[in-house]
Amino acid sequence: MLTEAGTRVNFDLILTVAILLNLLLALFLRRHKRRLPYINRYKFPDTIRNKLLEKYPHFNDSDIDMILDGLRSYFHICNVAGNNAVAMPSKVVDEAWHEFILFTAQYRKFCKKGLGQFLDHVPSLPLNNPAQHMGNASLKRAWRLSCEREKIDHVNPPALPLLFAIDELLKVQDGFYYSLVGEALEGVNDAKNFPVTRIGCTSNANCGASCSSAYESEAAPDVDSTQPSPTFSFFTNSLSK
Repeated sequence: MLTEAGTRVNFDLILTVAILLNLLLALFLRRHKRRLPYINRYKFPDTIRNKLLEKYPHFNDSDIDMILDGLRSYFHICNVAGNNAVAMPSKVVDEAWHEFILFTAQYRKFCKKGLGQFLDHVPSLPLNNPAQHMGNASLKRAWRLSCEREKIDHVNPPALPLLFAIDELLKVQDGFYYSLVGEALEGVNDAKNFPVTRIGCTSNANCGASCSSAYESEAAPDVDSTQPSPTFSFFTNSLSK
């Protein structure tokens, strides 16, 4: 049976631990918020724009601006996710990310200041069976955080967030196209757009764990998802010290 003194010691210990945890959380959020202006203001190397225009000569300057906005948005959700992996939903934004990585010193500095850690690029992972998406936490996390960033209800989305819409908006060949409605045929990659309902986040189920957010929202693009998609695959990232 605990004595009064023992009970007091246990209470003080619990209180101390709670205070420390709150301080650590406050420190994390403070650092996170400090990174947001840096990511927002960061000027990507002009060579990235030139390389994208070489690869996609039919794009105009506004298209390239949209791609770089998508890359900036991706870095924002990676910042929110911390050490948790986040899938890359867009083929064309991944092209911009890959070009940025080639500027080794600048990319390393950006990761340190904007993300607090180095963001590794992991090769694409094709998912031949749409049913496999249901359990993929990194894609769920990308969906939920992208929707949260643009103030879209991830359970009942009225539109696709930029990272999930951009490939179709720009009509990227072999891009990753998504649809708000419909059911993908299992084992078939080119039947129709990949329905976001199959990601497993358009329900009250856990969408890749919770993360604290502190970013400004953007208007969600309105997408007419009617174009066919040849393949669905995605890129993931990992963070390392």
